Amino acid sequence: MEFGTREMPPKKGSGSQPLGRRDATGPQSGEVLQGRYMILGTLGVGGFSSVYRARDLRFPSVTRLCAVKEMVISTDDPEMRQLTIKSFEREAGMLATLNHPAIPDIYDYFTDGNRSYLVLEFVPGQNLQQWLDEAAATGFLPEEQTLGKFVSSVSTDGLYDTHVFPVCASDQTSFLHGRVHVEVACMTPRSRGAVHISSAAPQAHPHIDHGYLNDTANPDGSSHDLAVLRDGLVHAERLLQHPRLAQVLGERLTDMSTDSAIRDTVTHYYHPVGTCAMGDGPLAVCDADGRVHGVPGVVVADVCLMPQIPRGNTNLPAVMIGERIALTL
Repeated sequence: MEFGTREMPPKKGSGSQPLGRRDATGPQSGEVLQGRYMILGTLGVGGFSSVYRARDLRFPSVTRLCAVKEMVISTDDPEMRQLTIKSFEREAGMLATLNHPAIPDIYDYFTDGNRSYLVLEFVPGQNLQQWLDEAAATGFLPEEQTLGKFVSSVSTDGLYDTHVFPVCASDQTSFLHGRVHVEVACMTPRSRGAVHISSAAPQAHPHIDHGYLNDTANPDGSSHDLAVLRDGLVHAERLLQHPRLAQVLGERLTDMSTDSAIRDTVTHYYHPVGTCAMGDGPLAVCDADGRVHGVPGVVVADVCLMPQIPRGNTNLPAVMIGERIALTL
């Protein structure tokens, strides 16, 4: 079964016109983008983007390969479209400044119609589908990392802010034995928690309050995070009702159709950050090099420094932060 990103047709009477190329297949082999990048083939296709192998025609006497990542702008709203393009350009600029052996070099970026493109260094190697096929052949496949990504109705930048993913377990000691747990996660939480010292004893555990769903960030004063989870549950329900899934799933064990049910069961995503956020404001704990304000000799070098949680797993950012801070010591 395959789920892709589809664009909804414009509403009748909205007056909106198609923006650029609207085909679902993307550039074809032999097509040249920006008069420079000739598409040679497809490297991979995901829910929100595709990656192509291309040749840079600016070097006619040699074959210089590059990878072209294509991201579809799936909105006809002009304001949201410009916001999405600005977010793409900002992230492209940020990636271009990074210097890490695990990150390909960024050569170029541009937007053509309803698609934005990032041109990267081409690194030949095994693709993700091959790796998944080999992993599945051994009897192990990390199904809990099979994600559905969605854009909620309260997204402010047009980028995905919701994860929907299954967690399965065959271990008879697990609560999930014989069950499928479908989780919905808000990737851009506005709620903020707090960590407080509970005792002068260094061995005493701190008091941690995650502050789940305590934000009032929506214009009407309601919880942004709750709205994202509510939308995510609607998407999850649609997936679970798909005939391919419905025929293998049994009866529902939980009912998440009310806000009170969401509040009663909400928990963390194992990615807490920001307890020693960097910055120069009144709530900042550390500077840009991880040094604690007002406490000489104390340096923080993990995800505690992040003033805002990323939309992906925090493992690799933690490694990057540790490497970066180590260079300043």
